[in-house]
Amino acid sequence: MTAQLQSLALESLESFTDLLVQPSTSILPYEHSGLIVRVLLEDTEIKFEPTFQEFEVLKLERRR
Repeated sequence: MTAQLQSLALESLESFTDLLVQPSTSILPYEHSGLIVRVLLEDTEIKFEPTFQEFEVLKLERRR
């Protein structure tokens, strides 16, 4: 079970990184998104600021 939780955590971090890093095929591959992501440890829980939902809203607003 420990290996499964570790795998889930690593895959989640990888997916979150994929949201932040522009693909190499991007027209402006070196443009910085200007988004600051904080990783917090509260008791036994790891949290991201902004949350995935807040990040989605920010990305969708930026496209308008």
